Amino acid sequence: MRKNIIKLIAALVSLWAVFGIVYNVIPIVRGQWAAAHFFKSLTNEDYRAASDYVMNADQQEWTRNLAMLKAEGLILTNYSDLMVTLDDSIVTGQTTISLMEGNVKKDYHVYIEFGGSRLSPRIANIQYTEADDTLKKWIQATTTASLP
Repeated sequence: MRKNIIKLIAALVSLWAVFGIVYNVIPIVRGQWAAAHFFKSLTNEDYRAASDYVMNADQQEWTRNLAMLKAEGLILTNYSDLMVTLDDSIVTGQTTISLMEGNVKKDYHVYIEFGGSRLSPRIANIQYTEADDTLKKWIQATTTASLP
């Protein structure tokens, strides 16, 4: 009888651990992966690949918006300190991006909102707390086609 109770407790603890990993860890890892590939594709100016990680993106319009920004001299040159977490069971993130407009490079701290399922998060929106016209223009180009 005692062995059966120990086996039952072990089984319940195992199920709880598996549930915790699937429900909490996997969305963070998948969100981190999606955001890293999104920003890496943008820094490499591979807009088509970056659009694969955007929620509801019209790929042609989205890549056209970023190509127009590039023609105007505004590009993403780097990202750093990418961190993805769960906030009330919602996948969120933040990073520092470096935008170059002309010969002027500036760093901005931005927040990432994810959409899609917990197991396949995609970038739904990028927000900021303080911005100038350069960041606003870049965010508008990266999120206009992704908003429902």
